[in-house]
Amino acid sequence: GITLGKNVFLKSVYGALLQPTFIFIFEHIVPSDYLINTLENPSNALFVATVFSVIIYAGGIGILFKNDTTIGGMDTVQKIMNKY
Repeated sequence: GITLGKNVFLKSVYGALLQPTFIFIFEHIVPSDYLINTLENPSNALFVATVFSVIIYAGGIGILFKNDTTIGGMDTVQKIMNKY
C-alpha cells in the first residue's frame, strides 16, 4: 500500500477477495463434468472451457486495469514499474 497509495491498495484487496468468490460461483453454475459428459469428444469440452475461461479472465483483468487496481499478482509489479 505504501508504493501505490491507499486507494489502489484498498481496491486491490477488494479485487483479490472477489476473484476466488467468482471462481467458486462459476464452478457451481456449470460444473466441469457437465461439459465433459455432454460432448462426444471430451477434449473438445476442455478446449471450449479453456476458451471461455480465458475470455472471462481477460475481461476481468481489463476491468481491473481500467479502474486502476490489481488482484495482487504480477500485475502489481507491473503497476509499480509503470509508476516509476
